[in-house]
Amino acid sequence: MFAVVVPKNRDLVAISSMTRVDEGQQDEMAKHMQEDKDGWAEWIHDARLQLISSAVDWGIHMGHKSNKKPGPLQAFNVSLPIWFDGITKNEFMHSLRRLWLAKLGIIHEIKYSYGPGVGKPGPVDDWDKRKSTRAEPSHSKPAEQESIEVEFDEKMSFGTSFDPSEWA
Repeated sequence: MFAVVVPKNRDLVAISSMTRVDEGQQDEMAKHMQEDKDGWAEWIHDARLQLISSAVDWGIHMGHKSNKKPGPLQAFNVSLPIWFDGITKNEFMHSLRRLWLAKLGIIHEIKYSYGPGVGKPGPVDDWDKRKSTRAEPSHSKPAEQESIEVEFDEKMSFGTSFDPSEWA
């Protein structure tokens, strides 16, 4: 699945796709990390290089239980901007294709190295932490002074502190 977003006050379309790693595959990665730290480091390094060479923007979420890093690969996101002055059906479809192939490459590497999994999405520590901090109620403001809160989900975000004016 792809998210297609037109950010407010920006002259671009951001296309993004998030993938969660299967729970069984995460377990296999954790075993690999324990049994062969150098092999694990090489595998995750190669996965990063594959994402870099795919010519898409990307982010990865690594496990970190008990503040120990790094844990298994838990999720990854691929994204691309298309500026309005360059958007055509052809460019849009080729962008979707580039994102799909980048995503598919990592999915195949995971399945090849860590098996088919158990068919259940694994946990993503970063998201669990964000949910717990978001769930804490704020009682510091009186009811009439509270502003309307808009909730949004940044799991499919287009980077952090993204400012297209810095790219020119």
